[in-house]
Amino acid sequence: MANQRFEVAVAYTQSAQDVHKSSWHEVSASDAEDAARIHAEDFDSARDYTIVRGKPRHFWVRDNDGKITRWEVSGEAEPVYYATEVTTVSASSP
Repeated sequence: MANQRFEVAVAYTQSAQDVHKSSWHEVSASDAEDAARIHAEDFDSARDYTIVRGKPRHFWVRDNDGKITRWEVSGEAEPVYYATEVTTVSASSP
């Protein structure tokens, strides 16, 4: 499926009235869920990764037809480990 244009905004309250006060950002995504996730990644990276540290956020997503849905986005930090050889010891060394 080709990407579509969506608008996404942070839902600071649970009220539908929040929709009309929100600052909308354009996102290219395959569907509304993907749009919420993509915007959440940008939002979270600018705010000390509060979502991946366990604080889910709600986002409004508006599609091309004007339909608005609210999404809760949560995440998790994925640990990454690296190994670097620092020394080699021969098998014959005591």
